[in-house]
Parts: sequence; structure tokens; C-alpha cells
Amino acid sequence: MTDDILASFRVLGVEPTASAEDIKRAYRKASKVWHPDQFANDVNQQANARERLSEINRAYDRLQIYMAKSDGFTGTTDKAPEIQVPDKVDGVDSKVTTEIPPRFPIDETPNSDSGITNKNKELKKRIIVAVCVIGGLAILVAVISSGSGSGNSPSTYSVAGGNDSPGGNAYTPAPPPTPAPVYTPPVSKALDEKNGFKDFRFGMTVDEVRAVLEPTSVTHNPGANADALLYSGTAVNRIGEFATDSVWLRFYEGHLFRIDIQFSSYPNEIFDALKINYGEPVDNGTWTRGTEPLIGKSWQGEKVFAVILAPSSKIWDSVVVFDQTANQKARDYADKEPERAAKDFSATGFKSLAMGMRLEDLTNAYVVTDDNQVTGVKKVVFNTGAWLAVGFYPLRYISCEFFKDRLYRIDLSFEENRKEIFQTFQHYFGPLQSNDTWTRGSEKLTAKGWGNDNVYGVILAPGGSNGGEDWDSIVMIEIAIQREAEQFKLDAPKRAAKDL
Repeated sequence: MTDDILASFRVLGVEPTASAEDIKRAYRKASKVWHPDQFANDVNQQANARERLSEINRAYDRLQIYMAKSDGFTGTTDKAPEIQVPDKVDGVDSKVTTEIPPRFPIDETPNSDSGITNKNKELKKRIIVAVCVIGGLAILVAVISSGSGSGNSPSTYSVAGGNDSPGGNAYTPAPPPTPAPVYTPPVSKALDEKNGFKDFRFGMTVDEVRAVLEPTSVTHNPGANADALLYSGTAVNRIGEFATDSVWLRFYEGHLFRIDIQFSSYPNEIFDALKINYGEPVDNGTWTRGTEPLIGKSWQGEKVFAVILAPSSKIWDSVVVFDQTANQKARDYADKEPERAAKDFSATGFKSLAMGMRLEDLTNAYVVTDDNQVTGVKKVVFNTGAWLAVGFYPLRYISCEFFKDRLYRIDLSFEENRKEIFQTFQHYFGPLQSNDTWTRGSEKLTAKGWGNDNVYGVILAPGGSNGGEDWDSIVMIEIAIQREAEQFKLDAPKRAAKDL
């Protein structure tokens, strides 16, 4: 067994005693891990992946030839088996593909002459060389004999086997030296075998999880087909001897699919524990927390994915583990939520709040926060109730203003899902126009709005915040009633003059 063959076994991560099926399986797994599409967001890592995949292809081709010789097979192949790249998530963030990865060019292409083994080829080559030598000597003798004979001119001849002849004198360059073996991290079998965290396994129902241990709190979100169970200060808030701050179990369509673990102590020890259990990770820069990009290192199994994350401080503070198939279904559903949530808006208001309705017609509990006799405006706030949401995106509160008990202004305030709520607003109202007239106190706001002759709507963000992407509120106004309210305020001195 040559050094090249031994190196090829090392590249695929199998023993020299491995069977052909073991080699094929190892090739498939290594190709999935180092397919360049897995690193679409990292140009440097993608270039490294191409080099590694090329080395994997070369190693597999050498071993195919080697195994064919070992089994007495009378043919070789230069085609690797087709492989399927599994979908993967986001978080994860990254490009998902189900295409068969391309075979990247390699410098060594095995001979594919049908029906000729390597030993037969060598024998054939030696025979051809011997025939050429003998033939050359015979011609040389004939030429010498002719030249020393009766004065006739020497016979003309041509060398047998030119560049187009199978056994001729065409030059074939030697293959390049084999590069040093490249370490290929294997697919983490431990992730699939564990299939969760402690006694919580992916696919369990909410009731099955609660039977193991009651959570600290439960969050239901029917609109998102989602539930979340929080554990804090319980028996499950430990990774070995290392305490964690919280453990979130997330459910989609009633089944556990994702586990989030947050911690503020022992970051390096927890990272080492993950490496011991799952092997060496790969860099993963596709995760964010709000608008903040995170540092990540991830592991991937056939079914389960895990990542450890850190903010810009580079101190690990969380681990996310999820079932890849179920996570993708949850993401697909969430991606369509702006379209569904847009149905909460209408040309005259939001949900059950319609411009011009009477204060006495409100059906949801509210609190009156201002009743101004001078302006004739009464302000009410809704800060409780399941209906405080745009689709399944939660709102901080909803406030409404009534002029002479007629609704003319609606304010929606939010802190989460800023980008998604903007998409929802835009989906309903269509193309938005920039508006630089809005302020909050002395602060100038970034605004994008839409309107017709009756209603105007605008989404707002602090002017200096991230180019206006930190949206935090939506305002809708009934134009005619607002003008009436403004005029009533301006006429207050005239009304007061009647009393003098």
C-alpha cells in the first residue's frame, strides 16, 4: 500500500481496512460537509471548501482504483456517486440547497480504458517497447547492410507509433505530487444520537415535556403555531457542573424542535464540553441577535444542528440546538407571516378599530390617559389582551385619540420583530414614500408613509438609528377629523372671548 493510498484513507477519515461501501459512505459525508454552498456567506471559507472538496474527490478516485485492483475488478471509474446535500437552517443563517454538488476539477484522472487492468497495461507497455527496440535494431541492420552492399541508396523508413499511435512515443507528464492530507471534520453522529438536551428529545409534545418537569413559564402563540417553555433555576439549568441562566424549549405544531440555552458563567468550559461531545466545529457567521451579528461555531449531524454563539465581546453566551427539518418548516411558516399579518390592517383602521367609530363602541378594555377640554381630544390606551399584536408579532401597546368621541388616530408601539412589522405594513399599503416632517419632541424621525384622501399611515423610527431600520411605531390618521380637531384647538381663544 503506497503513501498516496494511505493519505487518501486519512483524507476520507477511514481505516485502511475499510470496505468499498465504507469508503463511499465516508465520501458522501465529507462532500456534504465541505460543499462550497455550505459557506455561501464567507468567501474565504468557501475557497477553502473548494480546495478541500477537490482533495476529497482525488482521494476517493485513488481509492476507487485501489479497491478495483484489490478485488480483481477489470475496470475503473472516474465518477463519484451522486450525493444529496441536506437542507439547513438559519440561523442559521446560510444558503439552503438540495442540488448535487459539482465535481471540482482534480489534477489526477484515472485511466478509463475498458477491460484492461493496471497489470495488463504495464505488460502491454513493456511488450510494445520491446517490439519497438527489436524493430529498430532490425531496421538499423538492414540500413547498414544496404549501405555496405552494391551501392544502392539506403532504404527509407519511419518510426513506428507516432503521437496518435496507442503504443507510440507521445509524452505523458507525471502526475503532480500529492499534497499533505487535509483534516475533514466528520458529521457529528453524537448530535443525532442525543437528539436533544438531557431528557428533552426533539419531537416530544408539550404535554410529554411537562410530564418530565414543569416549566417556569409557558408562552402560547397560536398565530405562529408555536409554544415556548422557559426553565430558570430548575434541575435542567445545568450543563454538567456548569450552571446556565435559562433553557428555552420551542415547539412548532405542538412538537419540540429547538432548544436555546443561555449562560453567563464558564463559557470556555461549556465550549470544551461541546467539542468533547460533538467534535471540532466549523466557523459560522450567519447568526444575528436583532441587528447585531454574532460569532458562531457550529456542528452538523444528519438530522440535528448545533451552534455556540458570542456577541462582539467574543465571550460565548448561548447554545442553540435544533432539528433541521422541523426548524426549516417553522422558518418557512414564519417567513410568510408578514403576508398573513397584513390582513390586520384596513383602509380605515386596524383590526376592530375603525376611523370614525364612537368611544362608547369600544369592546376591548382600555384606560383613559388624557381628556383635554380645550382641544376636545380624549386619549385611551390598550396595554393588555391577546389582541395586542400584528399577526403574531407582539405590540407594546395601542393608543387611540378621539375628537368629540370619534376615533381619528391610532398609534401602534412595538419593540420586537421590527423588520417583519415593516414588511407587514409595506405589504398592505404598497410602495411607501419618505416623509421628513415627523418629530418626537425635539427629535427628528425617519418616516415612510402611505395615504389617500381619507386616511394617512406612517411607520416611524428614531432618525439616527441604523439608517431608519429600528422601526418602533405606526401611526394611522383620519384626515378630515384631524383637521376638524386642529381647527377646534385654534378656535379656543374665540370661544373663550365670549365669556368676557
